[in-house]
Amino acid sequence: MKQIYIVMSEELLADEEWHTETCRAFDIKRDAEQFMITLRQLYRENKHYENTTRFFIKKVPFGRVE
Repeated sequence: MKQIYIVMSEELLADEEWHTETCRAFDIKRDAEQFMITLRQLYRENKHYENTTRFFIKKVPFGRVE
């Protein structure tokens, strides 16, 4: 495995700054995309969220840990 795909979220909080969080990592891009779509649907269905949130995928290299 040479790279991984990390699903990230950014939320605009009361301090008017974007706060970024890691949601989950995948080794297959298609799986990351499907997870991100699911998160977006869950976010849209829940009307109690007051803050603007966006989701994206970040591709990063994966190296050996020794």
